[in-house]
Amino acid sequence: MRSIERRFEKIQRQHTAWSTHTCFAAAVCGQGFSKDRLHRWFHELVDPGDYASPEKGEVLAYLELLNTPSKRTEIEP
Repeated sequence: MRSIERRFEKIQRQHTAWSTHTCFAAAVCGQGFSKDRLHRWFHELVDPGDYASPEKGEVLAYLELLNTPSKRTEIEP
């Protein structure tokens, strides 16, 4: 089972200069986690100082967009 927390911690160890918001975005990018899970772990892992409170809705909406797996089609030769 994929874990946002496990992916987040791995990225955070690899990129110590990144903010918690950036690490979280990298952890969920293209993974297709449920909206509920995404919001729950956002509140658990991301430092509130990494984003402006009035913009929280926009930040979550952007993370939901990043979380959506891309739909790629294979190009056959």
